[in-house]
Amino acid sequence: MFFGDVQIDEALGCVLAHSVDCAGQRLRKGVILDAGHLDQLTAAGHRVVTVAHLEPGDIHEDAAATQLAAALCPDPVAANVTLRPAFTGRVNVLASGVGVVRLDAARLIAANSVDPMITVATVPDLHQMHDGGMIATVKIISYAVPQAALDQVCGILRDSVRLVAPTLKTAGLIVTLTEGGAGEISS
Repeated sequence: MFFGDVQIDEALGCVLAHSVDCAGQRLRKGVILDAGHLDQLTAAGHRVVTVAHLEPGDIHEDAAATQLAAALCPDPVAANVTLRPAFTGRVNVLASGVGVVRLDAARLIAANSVDPMITVATVPDLHQMHDGGMIATVKIISYAVPQAALDQVCGILRDSVRLVAPTLKTAGLIVTLTEGGAGEISS
């Protein structure tokens, strides 16, 4: 990935690295610059802009985060989780009910050691979760990462996070009545 300053006429298709004011309108960082954006920048007097430009073999942060989350939980329904849509290189993994988180910590640590631009953060193993609680977040730090590094991380992470929902096989009720107590039955 190239990261740096380019002339406006060279920025088509690049990712805007920093938010920029354009005569009262704000172009947000992370936007992929199209011809309309370049016209806005030029009209606002900008001649140079800082961008990230994906090179062959790179994958955009949102697509990379989506792949990473899909590797972490390939079957979200079976894992009792919900994968939120990618935004700014991040996908949050939420509990789809109550339960206890189960992680393969060794694989998570190994995956986080591959590339500093690819990260996975989780709650601890055996953490009790409520419905909708965040179990994990995957984040691509830069605007893009090499697909080869992402493939390596996805291979390590495969199916390493899940939520175990409680199951009841039998239930019993014990009632203790004491003379003169709140539960005393009178005839």
